[in-house]
Amino acid sequence: MSYSRRPQYSATRRQSSDDDHLPHSSSPLSPPRPFFLGNSRADRGSGGSWSDAASTDPGSDSDRDVATTISTSNGANNAGVGARRVSNPRRQSWNLSDSPQPGQQKPRNHHRRRSSAAAGGPAATNVQTSYPSDDLASPTSADPFKTPNAPTPSPPGASADFNPATLYTREHRESYPPQAPGKAPPSSYPFPFQSHPGNPDPGTTIPGTSRRSSMESIKSPVGGNGYQTLSTRANSQGEMDLHRPFAPFMGEGGGSPRASGIYRNGNMSAGHLSDGGSPNGAIPRTSSVTTFRAPFLAPSSRPTSSLWTPPAYVAAAGNGSVVSLPTLPMKARPVMPSSRLERKLTREEKPWMGKKDGWARASWWLTIIGIIIGLGAAGVICWRGYAGVQVLNDSQLCIVLDDEFDSLDTSNTWNYDVELGGFGNGEFQMTTDSSTNIYTQNGELYIMPTLSTDAGIDIFNGGSYQLSDCTSDNSSACTANGDSGSYSVINPVQSARINTKGKYSIQYGKVEIRAKLPTGDWLWPALWMLPEDDTYGSWPLSGEIDIMEARGNSLNYGAQGVNFARSSLNYGPLASLQEKIFGWQSNKRQGFNAGFHTYSLEWDENFMRFYMDNRIHTLLDLKIDSKNSFWNRGHFPATAMNNSASPVVVQNPWQNSGPNAPFDQSFYLIIDLAAGGTSGWFPDNVGDKPWYDASSTAMYNFAQAQDTWSATWPSSADDRAFRIDYVKMWKKC
Repeated sequence: MSYSRRPQYSATRRQSSDDDHLPHSSSPLSPPRPFFLGNSRADRGSGGSWSDAASTDPGSDSDRDVATTISTSNGANNAGVGARRVSNPRRQSWNLSDSPQPGQQKPRNHHRRRSSAAAGGPAATNVQTSYPSDDLASPTSADPFKTPNAPTPSPPGASADFNPATLYTREHRESYPPQAPGKAPPSSYPFPFQSHPGNPDPGTTIPGTSRRSSMESIKSPVGGNGYQTLSTRANSQGEMDLHRPFAPFMGEGGGSPRASGIYRNGNMSAGHLSDGGSPNGAIPRTSSVTTFRAPFLAPSSRPTSSLWTPPAYVAAAGNGSVVSLPTLPMKARPVMPSSRLERKLTREEKPWMGKKDGWARASWWLTIIGIIIGLGAAGVICWRGYAGVQVLNDSQLCIVLDDEFDSLDTSNTWNYDVELGGFGNGEFQMTTDSSTNIYTQNGELYIMPTLSTDAGIDIFNGGSYQLSDCTSDNSSACTANGDSGSYSVINPVQSARINTKGKYSIQYGKVEIRAKLPTGDWLWPALWMLPEDDTYGSWPLSGEIDIMEARGNSLNYGAQGVNFARSSLNYGPLASLQEKIFGWQSNKRQGFNAGFHTYSLEWDENFMRFYMDNRIHTLLDLKIDSKNSFWNRGHFPATAMNNSASPVVVQNPWQNSGPNAPFDQSFYLIIDLAAGGTSGWFPDNVGDKPWYDASSTAMYNFAQAQDTWSATWPSSADDRAFRIDYVKMWKKC
């Protein structure tokens, strides 16, 4: 774009401005528009040297100076220098001639004109003017632009002697009194020039250079140092080509700023410029209404904020989007004041270092002593608890039985219990010695429950059934009758039971059995012990030791299913007066039928402990002494009904024995798998139980529901059978 600056003595009459109608104030926040800024797009008209069609940014007011023409007299019509004053005394322009150049359209002024044309007509166009002497002074804060009060004719030939290089010098103002109205450089005005990376004040010191006057920033296209006095830059028509102010961030030719200068190196230019984004690396700009002209508007017409904001720019990628330049980062918060002491405190400043209170010292020591005593007492309690755990060490035990079940030795170790009488619990199975129901496989003992109907027995109408190889002395425990008319039935389940009676027994010692529980409704696996000799009488006077009892029902069974294992002691002074002491372990996630577990009994004169896998998983732990004897534990009444019409006196059958009676004699081991029963092990009305314990047809009702409960029995022998890995028995040496 070609720019020219108006001379000091003449200027072109400007056209109408977009904000001439606005009120003006002498406030520092709203100064009058300086002469070197145009007011509207009309001031940069389309004729002659006023504008350049090849400009980088033809629509930006902030990047343009007022287009002016410096012309000399050529002919009769230009013999003198003429000038006109505009109606607004705060904004003035002078011109050597109002006559338009060839091919140039004369700008139009719609304001009211006060000129010599009103008195003298067209002949007054070139009337020379003079200036009052009061315009010689420097600009003041009241009138920073020093507006002339009245035009006066200037000396003849002033335009020919005019040198723009001395436009803002004091010598120039004093050499032509009273003709020249001296002008201060733009940087002398405090507002609105605000320096920022994209719009530096020409008078502001730029890093790397010294402070320059406004005319020093006008760059010449030639010269060794890049600068040249303007007196030698007049063209053939006498016009001076005044390029726009140049700063080091501008490119060659005095055009728009280039990306290679300070602006490119500044923080504000990061990512904003691209050499290929616009001609000559120019900074894209948008309308100056909201970026540069706003500070010149009257307060009533300014934007909401009078603070300057960075101009928007078009993204260098060329997508046409408009974004705002980033704002400067906010100040960091001040560092919090230090809490560090400025100096070391003296003893006087430490009251706690003075004389100590005796009671405070005593309370401190009492607290320390109390803590020590508490820790000591806790240690003693923990030690006594640890040392008080009674165990049978290996040195105290002698092995009695160790059966790995490579085979089932029924000659020296085990005995079969073959009968169908229910074993005192009203059980619904018949126990056999058949290899279908008991056998060894892979070093394990399998006790396999089966259905009697699978063996070809008509359990409902088969008539009398005689159990072969029956081992019971009671003949009623060896026969059964199947008659549906009388609601009698042959035992619907076949299973097995073995014991070590007469072969292996212990009085005090340890028993350890590793086993896997069976799966199926109403199955009742048990590992238990009975006395070799009924020293105190028949059951329950001589006692019963249940190392492990369980149920084959699922985990959802309401009376402890296969995920519960229980240990108990059963004894009593009368058959109708029994005491049961029991405990259990449970697993919420899976049943004990999912794998093998070790069930153990430790038994001594002073304690009995039942546990599973290790002593931590204790099922039942009893300490035995005179105070905790089994008679005292039973809390038996003085009298009781013992299957008689009149009550009988309850006597202590173990009064002549120690506190651990009746469990002070030899017991043998029993392993069996039962089905059902009427002893209460399976409570009534729980888990869809198909019979009632007190019913005379309990086994018949159970057999009728065979299709239901047998469906819960797995077909695999590994899951249905009660599997024993090994059995070990130790006696106390």
